[in-house]
Amino acid sequence: RNTIRYMLGAIWDFEPSVHAVPHDKMLDMDRYILHRLSGVIAETRDHYDSFRFRKAIRSIADFCILDLSSFYLDASKDRLYTLGVNSLERRSAQTAFFEITVSLLKLMAPVVSFTAEEAWQTLRGTPGGKHFKQSIFLEEFPKGGYKAPQETVARWEEIRAVREKVLKALEEARQGGLIGSSLEAKVVFKTSDERMARFFRETLDQWPAIAIVSAAELAEADVKDGFEAAVFHADGAKCPRCWQWKTDTGSDPKHPGVCARCAAVLNAL
Repeated sequence: RNTIRYMLGAIWDFEPSVHAVPHDKMLDMDRYILHRLSGVIAETRDHYDSFRFRKAIRSIADFCILDLSSFYLDASKDRLYTLGVNSLERRSAQTAFFEITVSLLKLMAPVVSFTAEEAWQTLRGTPGGKHFKQSIFLEEFPKGGYKAPQETVARWEEIRAVREKVLKALEEARQGGLIGSSLEAKVVFKTSDERMARFFRETLDQWPAIAIVSAAELAEADVKDGFEAAVFHADGAKCPRCWQWKTDTGSDPKHPGVCARCAAVLNAL
């Protein structure tokens, strides 16, 4: 219920016919989560076809908890709330949110009927839901079928595995008093393994969102187990708009209190 409520709030201004981003233009993270959604749709439909209702709901719940709440929703917050309203990054996330919300409600409906119908009526009140049928029980089941490129899936599976180690390092830094929230942190990836170094170079700009930190860097060092995630307090000052710590906070004369990225968004309004 909380997952659906959050996603409904995130697509309040989304109209698919106007704002939807084609799959091949979406951000990698969004393509990956839609790939995971297709797997959940196929698995859930199979359970329903065999009258395994408990397993069907378990598949939906696991996706909501492990893929969405514990990973994707958190990693998407920054671009949803701080980037330009019509930016590719925000509309790409909304495209994924919309597809996920519609599919999950339809999958839930046979068992969690009242919640699914209540959420469906809320969805119908948004720009994107105005063309849906009056009741969710008049709609067809989702078919899924989207498959992200294999290299995208493999990359994000590794990112999620690495993220667990990063989150552990952040928690240790929090308990040690180095940081309060994770946005006060800078993560430095240390490795002497060429494959891991290449992996971090290719994904480095995405780690602030993935780990909900202010900065991420790569350093060469001899470490065990392929890599080490070291946590430091982020440099600069806190931006009151995005809450990230940036060295360019206060650099824009028109918006002196915020970081350069937020100032650019405000200047475009």
